Amino acid sequence: MVGSGEEDDDGGGPLTPRTKSIIQHFKKQVREYTEGINTDMQVLNEKVGILESGQISTNNKVATLEASVGRVDKSLAAL
Repeated sequence: MVGSGEEDDDGGGPLTPRTKSIIQHFKKQVREYTEGINTDMQVLNEKVGILESGQISTNNKVATLEASVGRVDKSLAAL
């Protein structure tokens, strides 16, 4: 709200106490809702990080396995 808090945001005139109360109520609801979303996003990001670290570990194991298979292929080709 602008200035003393007695006018609405677009300068449309003074706000009644009831209107102020309604605005405060919805601002509180929006704030609580967005805080909940922020918390959910933090949890989601943590879980994605865990999954990514598992994927990196798996990729490293696959790369090692591929290198071993390549050595076996060369050994078999030499026979």
